[in-house]
Amino acid sequence: MRKRVIFELEGSGRTKPAVMNDGCTLVDLIAAAGNKLKVKPKRLLLDGTPLTEESITELEAGSKLVVCTHGHDCRLWLNSVCKGSNAETMPEISKSQPSASEPLDGQNRNSHSDPGAQDEGVRNRPLGNGEVDVTILAKKSCLESEAIDQLKRTLIDFPSMRVAAGMPDLHPGPQFPIGAAFASEGEVMPFLVGSDVGCGMTLFPTSLKDRGPKKAQKWVSMLESMDGPWNGDVRPLLEEGNVRETSFDKDCLGTVGGGNHFAELQSVESVEDDDEFEKLGMNESKMYLLVHSGSRAYGAHILKQHLDSHGVKPLVEGSPEFDRYMEKHDNACAWAGCNRRLIAFRFLTALGVDTSVVGNPVLDICHNNVVKMTSLLEDGRALWLHRKGAAPADCGPVVIPGSRGAFSYLVLPTQNPSAQRCAAYSLAHGAGRRWARGKALAVGQTKYPNPKALTTTPLGSHVVCDDATLLYQEQPDAYKEIDEVIEDLENAGLISVVAVLRPVITYKTKSPDRQGGSQKWKDDRKRASLIVPESGKV
Repeated sequence: MRKRVIFELEGSGRTKPAVMNDGCTLVDLIAAAGNKLKVKPKRLLLDGTPLTEESITELEAGSKLVVCTHGHDCRLWLNSVCKGSNAETMPEISKSQPSASEPLDGQNRNSHSDPGAQDEGVRNRPLGNGEVDVTILAKKSCLESEAIDQLKRTLIDFPSMRVAAGMPDLHPGPQFPIGAAFASEGEVMPFLVGSDVGCGMTLFPTSLKDRGPKKAQKWVSMLESMDGPWNGDVRPLLEEGNVRETSFDKDCLGTVGGGNHFAELQSVESVEDDDEFEKLGMNESKMYLLVHSGSRAYGAHILKQHLDSHGVKPLVEGSPEFDRYMEKHDNACAWAGCNRRLIAFRFLTALGVDTSVVGNPVLDICHNNVVKMTSLLEDGRALWLHRKGAAPADCGPVVIPGSRGAFSYLVLPTQNPSAQRCAAYSLAHGAGRRWARGKALAVGQTKYPNPKALTTTPLGSHVVCDDATLLYQEQPDAYKEIDEVIEDLENAGLISVVAVLRPVITYKTKSPDRQGGSQKWKDDRKRASLIVPESGKV
């Protein structure tokens, strides 16, 4: 059954009708209001009261919803669904610790606070049909209120949520935040994992040594395109990884992909913990290859299948749909690991060095997945932890990269159950975007008329990228300061730094037919200027 509702923009009198399906969610209504009125809604009012997931049932044919684009929407939404609670009965929240119960508008996003006070940002709040623990770890690193809004809306719209944590690299996504971890009870939500199921990072040792700028430039010239299919047989790799073959293997396996994916050759800038560095079998004089990629078109296909069949709705644990999704999810995660290994093999093969190291990485972690955990709540209840751009803190060492013009940090999660539980056993997976891709493109075209200027970074490293648009979108200025992200994690008692890694060569994309001429750059620049900036941030 479908209902016709009227969206009215607050204070303007402008209205737009919309036909909504019976059973639509708050997220569906917000999205529809934004699309109809071409605004970014903060909240919807029904008869002067903030609309909640529960009050949607009161909608009738012809109901008028006032669309508000200002104000502290999330506090109102949270209060409206808190059963029997009020501001007086809730624990006081530290003003230096942004939390999911207070908006960031007008606050100092770079405030400092006592590292031992991070527990003040954790709230046991009645929400939906249960309680939710909410932590936001960013204190020094900057946060956008839109990212906080998305996190809060996610909690409100899905009553099975029990735990949520925003990492220091938290930033807005098209609908759900990136750099966050959500734990639900009895349900899995494929849309929180996203389209790049199994995306992660693998750090490989190499036999290379940093020989200086001239040698690095030679290596750049030796690299071949990894955008197209690999011409070898992928079946032994898949069999070794116990991965089921798919229709995407031939065209996608061994390819880096777009966006923020990369393969980066790094040198050791400094060792901060000699003992842990040695335990990892690392050598300060050797170089390392960090590969960031995922399941490519395979993962996107899995999400599309879910959305086509179920929309933005959870899957109940134990249902046939749940079992089918989890089978695909697990295979995609393993497939993504194989993809990173094959990328490393292609990279090192092009440089003519030992490729046996591909089978023995220093670390291999996934930051887009869902796993079952019993350590998130003190009572030991099993929850499904969804990580979207959040590295695991329970799988050993992790590399947290900055932008392509910044250092990466090899870190070790602390053995501090209290602190790790607050952060949902998760860490930042990178610096996090500061600018949307559209803004980065516009600023880059103005600041760097010739995109070639971005193929060398402030650290002297080289960026292999034949796509001018991607160079602009991925410029260092488009990302947050990685030092601040690391400091937030350290202050929260979540990590210790083992080593700092310096970028030397970052591979993004290379055209197979590129001969080094200037015409392709001119063509790319022309195409880039015609692109309409995206509203989503990825």
